[in-house]
Amino acid sequence: MLELAEAVMRLKENFRKQKLTEVIPLSKSYGRIAAFDIPSPINVPNFSKSAMDGYALFAEDTMAAKQEKPIKLSVIASVYAGDDPSSINAARNTCVRITTGAKIPQGYNAVIKQENTTNNDSKQITVFTEVVPGENYIEKGEDLVAGELIIQADTIIDSENIGTLAAVGITKLNVLKKYVWG
Repeated sequence: MLELAEAVMRLKENFRKQKLTEVIPLSKSYGRIAAFDIPSPINVPNFSKSAMDGYALFAEDTMAAKQEKPIKLSVIASVYAGDDPSSINAARNTCVRITTGAKIPQGYNAVIKQENTTNNDSKQITVFTEVVPGENYIEKGEDLVAGELIIQADTIIDSENIGTLAAVGITKLNVLKKYVWG
């Protein structure tokens, strides 16, 4: 009969890592082992967007705003989730009405909550508080940067991994083949 130490030594000497791989649909990958490192193919999010309903603006334009001494900004456009704001030209002392998740027009560096403003009419708002650059502003790539490692080789794929891979558009996965004894 083998002693435990000798049995372990023999296993280590004869153990070979599975090297054969196969490509399978992401939907069938739960519990399988990633064959290679998997980097993100895209930035997540892939554009800078608003974290809430409000107004995209230059934070610097709000630096003097106070409840007792509000400032006024011109509303030059509205942007909703899914809209392309590329034709909007950001300018100082202007703002753009924006909804949660909408792409922030190029140039603006913050979003003020609509609760901190009064919409005087469709062309002007009154601002009662300061905002800082980046406030309520979700940067492009804030969650994942293109090329950033999502899953390391030899990782057992779980439901969280599957959700992340699906979110970046990966539909097929290179995994280690199931080992067949014999």
